Amino acid sequence: MTPLYGHTTLETAYMVNDYPYGGMRCRIRFWLESSPTKGFRFCSQTENPKTLRWNTPKKSTYVKIAAGMFLDEKGHCTWTGLSEFTDAKKCAKFLNDFKDQSQTVLRNWCKNKARFNRRLISGEVGFTINGERREYTEEEKARLATEAEEWEALSVFPVEG
Repeated sequence: MTPLYGHTTLETAYMVNDYPYGGMRCRIRFWLESSPTKGFRFCSQTENPKTLRWNTPKKSTYVKIAAGMFLDEKGHCTWTGLSEFTDAKKCAKFLNDFKDQSQTVLRNWCKNKARFNRRLISGEVGFTINGERREYTEEEKARLATEAEEWEALSVFPVEG
């Protein structure tokens, strides 16, 4: 895996000059688009080899927390992203894979995930289903405590393992 950085607009897109296109070859460009309210999404756009005009971009679904673009083991451009539902193990892999990317916001998010888990355990916050407050079992509280420790470990520099 080779991380790709700085490809965030059409002008800075990662360009591949020899991409298959209906029995022909064309250019394709890739970038990560961001929105302050929606998050991040992966975009690609091919060039029609007959007209040399760019086709309509294809855009993935947004992820809220973070995204990284990379070349896989076959040299293909792809991406990964983190949503609010991502677990600590996937977040740790992301932090390790994209070491040269600014991680301040993501590490603060990890700290807040740990804090939220602790608030769930204490009962300070919780969930209400059909008008009734849902209480956590001791087993669920133990799981939340373990997750809080994992998130807390990810909030500090450097990431280990």
